Amino acid sequence: MKNCIKYFILVATLFSLGEHAFAATYFANSSTYPTGDVPVSVFSADFNGDGKMDIASANFGSDNISILLGNGDGTFSAAVNYTVGIEPRSVFSADFNGDGNMDITSANIGLGSENISILLGNGDGTFSVAVNYVAGDGPIHVFSADFNGDGNMDITSSNYLSDNISILLGNGDGTFSAAVNYNVGTAPRSVFSADFNGDGNIDIASANFGSDNISILLGNGDGTFSVAVNYVAGDGPIHVFSADFNGDGNMDITSSNYLSDNISILLGNGDGTFFTAVNYASGVTSGFLSLADFNKDEKIDLAVVNFDSDSISILFGNNDGTFSSRVAYFVGNEPQGIFSADFNNNTRNDLIVTNSLDDSVSVLLNQTVGAPTQSLQTPQAHTITEP
Repeated sequence: MKNCIKYFILVATLFSLGEHAFAATYFANSSTYPTGDVPVSVFSADFNGDGKMDIASANFGSDNISILLGNGDGTFSAAVNYTVGIEPRSVFSADFNGDGNMDITSANIGLGSENISILLGNGDGTFSVAVNYVAGDGPIHVFSADFNGDGNMDITSSNYLSDNISILLGNGDGTFSAAVNYNVGTAPRSVFSADFNGDGNIDIASANFGSDNISILLGNGDGTFSVAVNYVAGDGPIHVFSADFNGDGNMDITSSNYLSDNISILLGNGDGTFFTAVNYASGVTSGFLSLADFNKDEKIDLAVVNFDSDSISILFGNNDGTFSSRVAYFVGNEPQGIFSADFNNNTRNDLIVTNSLDDSVSVLLNQTVGAPTQSLQTPQAHTITEP
């Protein structure tokens, strides 16, 4: 089978960044790998314990998860598929039974399913048959953290059709308690967990597509949460993510806004409250986000998929809560999911993107080189087909 590889080559200084200095950052060798039908979400972890990062994609069109084991050089084995619930929209990985192996969960939105699937890992890159747990109506995104401080990984899902999130507390053996639901804004599209008020308890943020806001639910440390407080974001927020963008030790929030073609940055005050959102252009129909240091300046950068323009955008962080203008890279048709990890063990953060219309994932290897410069060059894509 032929492999289509896009080589991204630095060609011209088109983006002058003035006082902002970055290393020469670009992504090369964008290799494409087949998955199941309509992959919409992606996650990376070491599923077989060989020290190499592997890939899991949630395939909306074929009701399964694809596992692609990494070779450690940026290439991957052929996908092996595992059945989950109907129309999985999100995939996440954690160790749910404490055996040291990475397990998988998916949020399945399809009618007749509307549940969370758990696949326990065997430690060799294979997984057990999925066990399903009831969530709210239309679970569309899933995340895992320890919400009650017992050392076991718990699960939360955003439920698009019931305007709430579900909390499923883990028993530490790979099983979970019945879901408890908390109201958020309208049509929650994704969920993320972090400690927003510095009390040591895990809190939750929800991106609410229908009400154009972010819900914050502060954790009580026992697996329960306070009533949601909402903050205005852009139009149609799809994905919410958290990191410290200005280096003050407080967790901040970003959301990608599908209908306003931008991302929102909400800086945290450290007490669980947030400043008014500041928006940055991010490309047409912005979708899911990934955060990492892409240019090795020890500052958090943003990568976001642009669904309708078949591209991703990179916005470099300045460590003061602001970001540079975006730089775009083309990928496959209608990208949706994105995740960052080091796939070729060169200490640089690479990217994996799901191409929903191509039934594939694209791997973009980070080729950051040299000392910081005063300008950033834009890449030009050359497609070469090789056997």
